[in-house]
Amino acid sequence: MRDAELELEAELEDLMTTLAESELELEIEGEGEIPQGQPGGGAQLTCRPPIVLSDFRSGEYTLRTQHYARLLAVPLGAPIILIRGHSDNRGSAVVNAGISLSRAFEVMHWLTDRNAGASIAGRVIIEGFGSATPVASNASVAGRSANRRVEIFLCDAPPPPPVIANATRIEMHGMA
Repeated sequence: MRDAELELEAELEDLMTTLAESELELEIEGEGEIPQGQPGGGAQLTCRPPIVLSDFRSGEYTLRTQHYARLLAVPLGAPIILIRGHSDNRGSAVVNAGISLSRAFEVMHWLTDRNAGASIAGRVIIEGFGSATPVASNASVAGRSANRRVEIFLCDAPPPPPVIANATRIEMHGMA
């Protein structure tokens, strides 16, 4: 089991390095500037209230039985589908960032499979926030459970990039 954990941690570190390099390229090109409009410098989201999947098991990204009813209610006709993954504050920042992205990707894959394999990738934005945006206190079991979540936003236009430190955004273009 330890070898599998080390392998996963190495994969997450490689992913984080790749993502950090791509974010640096955006900043160099001037595309990574922070838009104005809300506290912290970001513009307001112009999306419907999120569909929230919470109560992921600690350290896991697999969907649970209670998530499926909510996922079935997600209308896939929105121009942009923003999927944000989150974690509690247990574990390292790298692991939390990776698990939050994995949760968001798991939802995207399920939505794609539900859509009979038709690609929604050109309309999907994946964001991983790690433990940066808790909705409850991490001091309790219930609070940590609420913080281990995925939020699915249906948007008319692409929202601005996240303005939270260490947040990661992946826009899915040209994937089948």
